[in-house]
Amino acid sequence: MRNLVVLLLPVILLYSCVNRSGEEKLQKMNFEIDSTLVGHEVQLQNTGITFLIPAEWSQGSHLKQDSLKDLIIPADTSFRYELNPVKVFFEKDNKVLMIVSMINDLTDAELKFLAKNYRRIFNFNLHWERVRHEGFRHHDFIVHQFLLQKKETIHFRLIFTDAKLTKFQVDYIIPADVYREYIKIIESSIGSFKAT
Repeated sequence: MRNLVVLLLPVILLYSCVNRSGEEKLQKMNFEIDSTLVGHEVQLQNTGITFLIPAEWSQGSHLKQDSLKDLIIPADTSFRYELNPVKVFFEKDNKVLMIVSMINDLTDAELKFLAKNYRRIFNFNLHWERVRHEGFRHHDFIVHQFLLQKKETIHFRLIFTDAKLTKFQVDYIIPADVYREYIKIIESSIGSFKAT
């Protein structure tokens, strides 16, 4: 399992640095997009945000909002933010999910708090064996990426903020035994997010 995570860390995770004034300075991250691994473009309703869905994945319409929220909300009930899942895509053979949710009530101060206290907030019930966070810039977004890992599941949770302060969350949930097959797909998908 450890080897699987080490494989992806150089690809997606990026370490942030701190400048002299103590403010976090996030490095710019560029992703390689393999056009054979992504499909058509999708726009988030009422935003200028677009992305490419993974090739040959289906859009989920049968999944219930409550079931989706159980997968993506923080474990710590003292720190919750309102998520509205708006797009769900899945690869049925390996039960891999991509969930895109609009965030309705997370302030910048709360996001900073989340970035500092992510272990407690996302792993309050000790469900995950490993929890990590890295921040970076991508296109016009500030991105906070959280890696939640246990023996059977790897979960990437990314919180994007654009220049208009629109916030949304993207969750990739992957069975650990097929994780290696999806590294480049996830990289291409994350790299495709743009704000117009």
